[in-house]
Amino acid sequence: MISRELSLHRRINAVAWTVGAGFLLMLLRFGYLQIVEAGRYRAAADENSIRLFPLSAPRGEIVDRHGEVLATSRPSFRVSLVPRQLPEDESDREQEVSALVGLLDLDAEWLAGRLAESWENPLTPVRLQGGLSTDLVARLEERRLELPGLLIEEEPLRVYRHGSLAAHVLGYLGEVSLAEMQEFAGNYVAGDLVGKIGVELVAERWLKGVNGGVEVETDAKGHQIKIRGRRAARPGARIVLTLDRRLQERCEELLGDRVGAIIVMGAKTGELLALASSPRFDPGWFAGGRITMARWRTLIGDAKTPLQHRTIQALYSPGSIFKIVTAAAALETGELNEEKTYECAGKFWIKTWPYDCWNTMPGHGWLNVEQAIVHSCDIFFYKTGLSLKVDQLARYAELFGFGEPTGIDLPSEKSGHVPTREWKERVFHIPWFPGNTVQMSIGQGALLSTPLQLVRLLDLVALEGRAVRPHVVKRIEDPAGRVLQEVTPQVAKRIAVAPSTWALLKRGLWGCVNYRTGTGYRAHLADLSVCGKTSTIQNPHGEDHAAFAAFAPLEDPEVIAVTFIEHGLAGGNIAALVTRSVLETWHDIERGVPER
Repeated sequence: MISRELSLHRRINAVAWTVGAGFLLMLLRFGYLQIVEAGRYRAAADENSIRLFPLSAPRGEIVDRHGEVLATSRPSFRVSLVPRQLPEDESDREQEVSALVGLLDLDAEWLAGRLAESWENPLTPVRLQGGLSTDLVARLEERRLELPGLLIEEEPLRVYRHGSLAAHVLGYLGEVSLAEMQEFAGNYVAGDLVGKIGVELVAERWLKGVNGGVEVETDAKGHQIKIRGRRAARPGARIVLTLDRRLQERCEELLGDRVGAIIVMGAKTGELLALASSPRFDPGWFAGGRITMARWRTLIGDAKTPLQHRTIQALYSPGSIFKIVTAAAALETGELNEEKTYECAGKFWIKTWPYDCWNTMPGHGWLNVEQAIVHSCDIFFYKTGLSLKVDQLARYAELFGFGEPTGIDLPSEKSGHVPTREWKERVFHIPWFPGNTVQMSIGQGALLSTPLQLVRLLDLVALEGRAVRPHVVKRIEDPAGRVLQEVTPQVAKRIAVAPSTWALLKRGLWGCVNYRTGTGYRAHLADLSVCGKTSTIQNPHGEDHAAFAAFAPLEDPEVIAVTFIEHGLAGGNIAALVTRSVLETWHDIERGVPER
């Protein structure tokens, strides 16, 4: 009996000691958490209750050479969605996503894809749309309880003051990609906007300001209690362009609904005073970070490809403007001299193949090289090209800059193409024929260039062997107006050609515009000595293209102007008239004549 009681007491004591030790351990743990780990858990609690709302920095302004604002920013709102806060029930989640697609005119597949990508970071908001109207914000706020995870934040909205004016130069914005966040490193978070093309892209690191933020304390349900702190956003730098708004506007007005390009450049500075590409688009459509599906279909469904920047991305045969190169090559190699003549009877035969001059009846008769440039005689240059042969033609084409980019400070410039004997044999497995040389000698066939490369060609002639690098950014200023960086003229190309060759080429180009029989006479101006060359480019897909390239004045060249119009027929008609009007406007601006 006694032994049984002792055993029971021992068991009770063991249990008591065990319970006591457990309580002691708990007290020690509570003390450790309260004293040693208090700071860490207080910080964790703050993280749960304090939320950082980013304040996007306004992008820097883009202005023309006279300070007229082309692109700026104004306060607006954006809407995002936090994936983690979406309903757990699949049916409810699909219902919310469908409602957002309808309210915001989103592409359902795009949104589904974005949400699927967000699984790694479900607390990171997915940007849906920016530039919200006040009416749309009000409608979203009314339905906020039905749309868990919806986040409406302040954000500066990009505003393009003149709509589509200089759209291809200015560019547009889009949501930053993961690759861009890694490239730009540091000042970007998901949902930020970056430049995608044009100046918005090339000057991104200057235009992008420094984001700020607001620390807000919230309760367990996410309701705001108080603001704990604020860090102001700093706006980006101001980009001053070389463009002249008045001249740019005139060029775009002259192009109208035509497909084509007009370029005006300072001959000695490389400053692009106008860079017009038609058709245009409205960069404001992209300002919210995402273009609506309806507008996107309008752009990509347009056969005229309005997003293409034709001044630097469209490749055309240069046509008769290339005769300048053919003439220079023949003069420099001794195949031509000032007195040598060829006869044009309107038609030229290579064995059984006829090649016409544009003046088929009765032809131009006997011409020297200066007269051939004035009248743009095809047969003169057929014969000149055949005397040179393709290798010399290709060498001089490359010498004058064909086949290589100009180095303009805009993205995605095309290089063009200079065909050679070796290229044709390698690609087509057939030899180079004399007919190919005939076509190349007048700038046709497989020879391709951008309109800006024609500007460089005229600059080389105007400055007699020098060409400056074309650029659209003039300087960069901080928000207070202090100059951070200034672009100075830079000679990008030099070629060695005899002074007598330049003099002869200039005489021919002056005569083309100033003699009544010259093909470019419609570009003649009584008070400005214009030199130029017409081009009528054969187009196997429809009506001929038209181009005109000019510089002025002859005595001391200050400006280069090139017009290229798709399906514009003869270069001596509409292209010459358009260039004349462009040069008139430039001359008015230079003389201080008020805008008309």
